Amino acid sequence: MEHQDCNIRDAFNILSYKFHRQPYKSNEGRQKYGNDSNKSVPLLTLFTTWNSSKENFARRNTTVSNWAQLTPQIIPVLFTNDQGLQRNVEQKGWRTLPVLKSRIGIPVLKNMYLEAMEQFHSTFYAYANGDILFTDTLLTFLRSVSENETLLNNTLLIVGQRTNVKNVSAEAAVNSALLKNASTTRGKLFTTWAEDYFITTKKFPWSDMPSVVVGRRAYDNFLVMESIKQKFIVIDATRSILAIHHTINSGNFEHRNKTQSELNVAMISKFYNIKAVNYSKGRVVCANHYTDKLKNGTIVVRKIGSPAC
Repeated sequence: MEHQDCNIRDAFNILSYKFHRQPYKSNEGRQKYGNDSNKSVPLLTLFTTWNSSKENFARRNTTVSNWAQLTPQIIPVLFTNDQGLQRNVEQKGWRTLPVLKSRIGIPVLKNMYLEAMEQFHSTFYAYANGDILFTDTLLTFLRSVSENETLLNNTLLIVGQRTNVKNVSAEAAVNSALLKNASTTRGKLFTTWAEDYFITTKKFPWSDMPSVVVGRRAYDNFLVMESIKQKFIVIDATRSILAIHHTINSGNFEHRNKTQSELNVAMISKFYNIKAVNYSKGRVVCANHYTDKLKNGTIVVRKIGSPAC
Protein backbone atom coordinates (compact mmCIF):
# COMPACT_ATOMS: atom_id res chain seq x y z
CA MET A 1 0.00 0.00 0.00
CA GLU A 2 2.89 2.29 -0.79
CA HIS A 3 0.75 4.77 -2.71
CA GLN A 4 -1.49 5.36 0.29
CA ASP A 5 1.42 6.20 2.58
CA CYS A 6 2.40 8.80 0.00
CA ASN A 7 -1.16 10.09 -0.07
CA ILE A 8 -1.20 10.61 3.67
CA ARG A 9 2.01 12.63 3.61
CA ASP A 10 0.72 14.77 0.76
CA ALA A 11 -2.79 15.25 2.00
CA PHE A 12 -2.74 15.29 5.77
CA ASN A 13 -4.78 18.19 7.16
CA ILE A 14 -5.26 19.82 3.74
CA LEU A 15 -8.95 18.97 3.53
CA SER A 16 -10.96 16.27 5.18
CA TYR A 17 -14.51 15.10 5.47
CA LYS A 18 -15.13 13.28 8.74
CA PHE A 19 -17.91 10.86 9.53
CA HIS A 20 -18.77 8.98 12.67
CA ARG A 21 -18.78 5.26 12.14
CA GLN A 22 -22.15 3.61 12.57
CA PRO A 23 -22.27 -0.07 13.50
CA TYR A 24 -23.41 -2.45 10.78
CA LYS A 25 -26.84 -3.96 11.35
CA SER A 26 -27.70 -7.44 10.13
CA ASN A 27 -30.72 -8.25 8.02
CA GLU A 28 -32.54 -9.77 10.99
CA GLY A 29 -35.56 -7.73 11.93
CA ARG A 30 -35.17 -5.34 9.01
CA GLN A 31 -37.96 -4.70 6.50
CA LYS A 32 -37.35 -5.46 2.88
CA TYR A 33 -37.23 -2.56 0.46
CA GLY A 34 -40.50 -1.97 -1.37
CA ASN A 35 -42.84 0.78 -2.45
CA ASP A 36 -43.78 1.85 1.08
CA SER A 37 -42.55 5.43 1.48
CA ASN A 38 -41.97 4.80 5.19
CA LYS A 39 -39.26 2.26 4.46
CA SER A 40 -35.73 3.57 4.23
CA VAL A 41 -34.17 4.01 0.80
CA PRO A 42 -31.46 1.40 0.12
CA LEU A 43 -27.90 2.65 0.13
CA LEU A 44 -26.80 1.04 -3.09
CA THR A 45 -28.02 -0.61 -6.27
CA LEU A 46 -25.17 -3.03 -6.98
CA PHE A 47 -25.20 -4.71 -10.38
CA THR A 48 -23.10 -6.99 -12.51
CA THR A 49 -23.36 -9.33 -15.49
CA TRP A 50 -22.02 -12.75 -16.44
CA ASN A 51 -22.63 -15.66 -18.77
CA SER A 52 -23.57 -19.23 -17.92
CA SER A 53 -20.03 -20.64 -18.12
CA LYS A 54 -19.74 -23.93 -16.21
CA GLU A 55 -16.17 -23.02 -15.22
CA ASN A 56 -17.40 -20.06 -13.20
CA PHE A 57 -20.56 -21.65 -11.77
CA ALA A 58 -19.26 -22.17 -8.22
CA ARG A 59 -17.65 -18.74 -8.09
CA ARG A 60 -20.79 -17.01 -9.33
CA ASN A 61 -22.81 -18.78 -6.64
CA THR A 62 -20.57 -17.34 -3.94
CA THR A 63 -21.15 -13.87 -5.39
CA VAL A 64 -24.92 -14.41 -5.43
CA SER A 65 -24.90 -15.48 -1.79
CA ASN A 66 -22.49 -12.74 -0.76
CA TRP A 67 -24.43 -9.85 -2.29
CA ALA A 68 -27.77 -11.27 -1.13
CA GLN A 69 -26.70 -11.18 2.52
CA LEU A 70 -26.14 -7.41 2.24
CA THR A 71 -29.82 -6.75 1.54
CA PRO A 72 -31.95 -4.75 2.19
CA GLN A 73 -29.27 -2.05 2.36
CA ILE A 74 -28.26 -2.96 -1.19
CA ILE A 75 -30.31 -4.06 -4.19
CA PRO A 76 -28.32 -6.77 -6.02
CA VAL A 77 -29.05 -6.85 -9.76
CA LEU A 78 -27.93 -9.13 -12.58
CA PHE A 79 -28.08 -7.92 -16.18
CA THR A 80 -28.81 -10.98 -18.30
CA ASN A 81 -30.94 -12.28 -21.16
CA ASP A 82 -30.50 -15.86 -19.95
CA GLN A 83 -33.75 -17.12 -18.39
CA GLY A 84 -31.94 -19.82 -16.45
CA LEU A 85 -29.60 -17.33 -14.80
CA GLN A 86 -32.54 -15.03 -14.18
CA ARG A 87 -34.47 -17.73 -12.29
CA ASN A 88 -31.41 -18.79 -10.32
CA VAL A 89 -30.52 -15.38 -8.92
CA GLU A 90 -34.10 -14.23 -8.37
CA GLN A 91 -34.67 -17.28 -6.16
CA LYS A 92 -31.88 -15.95 -3.96
CA GLY A 93 -33.24 -12.43 -3.61
CA TRP A 94 -31.65 -10.68 -6.58
CA ARG A 95 -33.40 -8.54 -9.17
CA THR A 96 -32.70 -8.94 -12.89
CA LEU A 97 -32.75 -6.60 -15.86
CA PRO A 98 -32.37 -7.44 -19.56
CA VAL A 99 -29.28 -6.43 -21.51
CA LEU A 100 -30.64 -3.79 -23.88
CA LYS A 101 -27.36 -2.49 -25.34
CA SER A 102 -24.30 -4.60 -26.04
CA ARG A 103 -21.23 -4.89 -28.24
CA ILE A 104 -19.90 -8.28 -29.36
CA GLY A 105 -22.48 -9.73 -26.98
CA ILE A 106 -21.13 -7.87 -23.93
CA PRO A 107 -23.21 -5.29 -22.02
CA VAL A 108 -22.33 -1.62 -22.47
CA LEU A 109 -21.39 -0.18 -19.08
CA LYS A 110 -23.09 3.21 -19.28
CA ASN A 111 -26.40 1.67 -20.38
CA MET A 112 -26.39 -0.60 -17.35
CA TYR A 113 -26.00 2.44 -15.09
CA LEU A 114 -28.73 4.38 -16.87
CA GLU A 115 -31.13 1.44 -16.75
CA ALA A 116 -30.39 0.69 -13.09
CA MET A 117 -30.96 4.34 -12.19
CA GLU A 118 -34.29 4.31 -14.02
CA GLN A 119 -35.54 1.08 -12.49
CA PHE A 120 -34.31 1.30 -8.88
CA HIS A 121 -34.20 4.02 -6.24
CA SER A 122 -31.10 4.16 -4.03
CA THR A 123 -28.51 6.68 -2.87
CA PHE A 124 -25.64 5.11 -4.82
CA TYR A 125 -25.27 2.96 -7.95
CA ALA A 126 -22.36 0.67 -8.72
CA TYR A 127 -21.15 -1.86 -11.22
CA ALA A 128 -18.80 -4.48 -9.79
CA ASN A 129 -17.20 -7.42 -11.50
CA GLY A 130 -19.06 -10.67 -10.93
CA ASP A 131 -16.24 -12.23 -8.92
CA ILE A 132 -15.99 -9.48 -6.30
CA LEU A 133 -17.20 -10.19 -2.76
CA PHE A 134 -17.94 -7.47 -0.22
CA THR A 135 -18.09 -7.29 3.55
CA ASP A 136 -20.05 -4.99 5.84
CA THR A 137 -17.31 -2.39 5.30
CA LEU A 138 -19.08 -1.44 2.06
CA LEU A 139 -22.23 -0.53 3.96
CA THR A 140 -20.43 1.26 6.77
CA PHE A 141 -18.52 3.46 4.34
CA LEU A 142 -21.48 4.31 2.09
CA ARG A 143 -23.68 5.06 5.07
CA SER A 144 -21.08 7.56 6.22
CA VAL A 145 -20.74 9.20 2.80
CA SER A 146 -24.53 9.41 2.48
CA GLU A 147 -24.62 11.65 5.55
CA ASN A 148 -22.18 14.19 4.11
CA GLU A 149 -23.84 16.86 1.96
CA THR A 150 -20.53 18.25 0.71
CA LEU A 151 -19.70 14.96 -0.97
CA LEU A 152 -23.22 14.19 -2.16
CA ASN A 153 -23.59 17.62 -3.77
CA ASN A 154 -20.58 16.89 -5.97
CA THR A 155 -20.10 14.37 -8.77
CA LEU A 156 -18.51 11.31 -7.18
CA LEU A 157 -16.62 8.27 -8.38
CA ILE A 158 -15.57 5.83 -5.67
CA VAL A 159 -13.07 3.10 -6.58
CA GLY A 160 -10.48 1.02 -4.78
CA GLN A 161 -8.04 -1.83 -4.97
CA ARG A 162 -9.19 -5.40 -4.56
CA THR A 163 -7.68 -8.13 -2.42
CA ASN A 164 -7.10 -11.45 -4.18
CA VAL A 165 -8.08 -14.54 -2.18
CA LYS A 166 -7.99 -18.02 -3.69
CA ASN A 167 -10.91 -20.42 -3.42
CA VAL A 168 -13.28 -18.61 -1.06
CA SER A 169 -15.62 -21.10 0.60
CA ALA A 170 -19.40 -20.84 0.44
CA GLU A 171 -19.43 -20.40 4.22
CA ALA A 172 -16.95 -17.51 4.16
CA ALA A 173 -18.82 -15.76 1.35
CA VAL A 174 -21.75 -14.99 3.66
CA ASN A 175 -19.75 -14.19 6.77
CA SER A 176 -17.95 -10.85 6.96
CA ALA A 177 -15.72 -12.00 9.81
CA LEU A 178 -14.53 -15.05 7.85
CA LEU A 179 -13.95 -12.96 4.73
CA LYS A 180 -11.92 -10.43 6.68
CA ASN A 181 -9.86 -13.24 8.21
CA ALA A 182 -9.24 -14.80 4.79
CA SER A 183 -8.14 -11.42 3.48
CA THR A 184 -5.73 -10.93 6.39
CA THR A 185 -4.25 -14.43 6.46
CA ARG A 186 -3.98 -15.34 2.79
CA GLY A 187 -5.10 -12.36 0.75
CA LYS A 188 -2.91 -10.14 -1.39
CA LEU A 189 -3.67 -6.56 -2.41
CA PHE A 190 -3.77 -6.34 -6.20
CA THR A 191 -2.17 -3.78 -8.50
CA THR A 192 -3.27 -0.14 -8.53
CA TRP A 193 -4.00 -0.54 -12.26
CA ALA A 194 -7.07 -2.68 -11.62
CA GLU A 195 -10.41 -1.23 -10.50
CA ASP A 196 -13.24 -3.69 -10.03
CA TYR A 197 -16.08 -1.54 -8.68
CA PHE A 198 -17.32 1.95 -9.55
CA ILE A 199 -19.67 3.67 -7.12
CA THR A 200 -21.47 6.82 -8.27
CA THR A 201 -24.68 8.74 -7.70
CA LYS A 202 -27.20 9.89 -10.32
CA LYS A 203 -25.10 13.04 -10.81
CA PHE A 204 -22.47 11.11 -12.75
CA PRO A 205 -22.80 11.94 -16.48
CA TRP A 206 -23.01 8.41 -17.84
CA SER A 207 -24.78 9.57 -20.97
CA ASP A 208 -21.65 11.45 -22.01
CA MET A 209 -19.35 8.43 -21.70
CA PRO A 210 -18.31 6.27 -24.67
CA SER A 211 -19.97 2.86 -25.05
CA VAL A 212 -17.20 0.83 -23.39
CA VAL A 213 -18.00 -2.73 -22.35
CA VAL A 214 -17.13 -4.63 -19.21
CA GLY A 215 -14.72 -7.54 -19.22
CA ARG A 216 -12.30 -5.92 -21.66
CA ARG A 217 -9.29 -3.86 -20.71
CA ALA A 218 -8.95 -0.06 -20.32
CA TYR A 219 -12.50 0.92 -19.37
CA ASP A 220 -11.64 1.05 -15.67
CA ASN A 221 -8.60 3.28 -16.07
CA PHE A 222 -10.51 5.46 -18.52
CA LEU A 223 -13.30 6.13 -16.01
CA VAL A 224 -10.86 7.22 -13.33
CA MET A 225 -8.79 9.30 -15.75
CA GLU A 226 -11.79 11.05 -17.30
CA SER A 227 -13.38 11.73 -13.90
CA ILE A 228 -10.18 13.37 -12.68
CA LYS A 229 -9.98 15.39 -15.90
CA GLN A 230 -13.59 16.55 -15.32
CA LYS A 231 -12.62 17.58 -11.75
CA PHE A 232 -15.04 15.13 -10.14
CA ILE A 233 -14.35 13.90 -6.63
CA VAL A 234 -12.57 10.59 -7.18
CA ILE A 235 -12.14 8.66 -3.94
CA ASP A 236 -9.73 5.79 -3.38
CA ALA A 237 -11.69 3.76 -0.81
CA THR A 238 -9.19 0.90 -0.50
CA ARG A 239 -8.69 1.49 3.20
CA SER A 240 -12.42 1.62 3.91
CA ILE A 241 -13.98 -0.96 1.56
CA LEU A 242 -12.73 -4.54 1.58
CA ALA A 243 -13.38 -5.90 -1.91
CA ILE A 244 -12.29 -9.51 -2.29
CA HIS A 245 -11.56 -11.04 -5.66
CA HIS A 246 -12.56 -14.71 -5.60
CA THR A 247 -9.53 -16.01 -7.49
CA ILE A 248 -9.69 -19.39 -9.26
CA ASN A 249 -7.25 -21.37 -11.42
CA SER A 250 -7.50 -18.93 -14.35
CA GLY A 251 -5.77 -16.33 -12.19
CA ASN A 252 -6.04 -12.55 -11.98
CA PHE A 253 -5.64 -11.50 -15.63
CA GLU A 254 -8.52 -13.37 -17.26
CA HIS A 255 -9.46 -10.47 -19.56
CA ARG A 256 -6.16 -10.68 -21.46
CA ASN A 257 -7.15 -13.94 -23.15
CA LYS A 258 -10.63 -12.89 -24.27
CA THR A 259 -11.66 -12.10 -27.83
CA GLN A 260 -11.43 -8.49 -29.04
CA SER A 261 -9.52 -7.51 -25.91
CA GLU A 262 -8.72 -4.11 -27.48
CA LEU A 263 -12.33 -3.12 -28.17
CA ASN A 264 -12.44 -0.46 -25.46
CA VAL A 265 -9.01 0.86 -26.39
CA ALA A 266 -10.23 1.71 -29.89
CA MET A 267 -13.33 3.48 -28.57
CA ILE A 268 -11.40 5.49 -25.99
CA SER A 269 -8.80 6.56 -28.56
CA LYS A 270 -11.65 7.79 -30.76
CA PHE A 271 -13.24 9.56 -27.79
CA TYR A 272 -10.03 11.52 -27.14
CA ASN A 273 -9.11 11.72 -30.83
CA ILE A 274 -5.60 10.43 -30.12
CA LYS A 275 -3.91 7.15 -30.97
CA ALA A 276 -2.07 6.47 -27.72
CA VAL A 277 -3.86 7.15 -24.43
CA ASN A 278 -1.79 7.33 -21.25
CA TYR A 279 -3.79 4.93 -19.07
CA SER A 280 -1.33 5.26 -16.20
CA LYS A 281 -3.27 8.40 -15.22
CA GLY A 282 -6.27 6.21 -14.46
CA ARG A 283 -4.77 4.06 -11.70
CA VAL A 284 -6.22 3.98 -8.19
CA VAL A 285 -3.21 5.95 -6.98
CA CYS A 286 -4.29 8.84 -9.20
CA ALA A 287 -7.48 9.52 -7.23
CA ASN A 288 -7.75 13.07 -5.90
CA HIS A 289 -9.19 11.90 -2.55
CA TYR A 290 -8.59 8.91 -0.32
CA THR A 291 -10.18 7.43 2.76
CA ASP A 292 -8.87 6.32 6.10
CA LYS A 293 -10.29 5.22 9.44
CA LEU A 294 -9.10 6.82 12.65
CA LYS A 295 -8.54 4.84 15.85
CA ASN A 296 -11.85 6.05 17.24
CA GLY A 297 -13.70 4.58 14.24
CA THR A 298 -14.19 7.86 12.41
CA ILE A 299 -13.98 7.52 8.62
CA VAL A 300 -11.99 10.32 6.99
CA VAL A 301 -11.97 11.37 3.35
CA ARG A 302 -9.03 13.63 2.59
CA LYS A 303 -8.24 15.63 -0.50
CA ILE A 304 -4.83 14.94 -1.97
CA GLY A 305 -2.84 18.12 -2.41
CA SER A 306 -0.40 16.71 -4.99
CA PRO A 307 -1.78 13.61 -6.70
CA ALA A 308 0.80 11.01 -7.74
CA CYS A 309 -0.22 11.16 -11.42
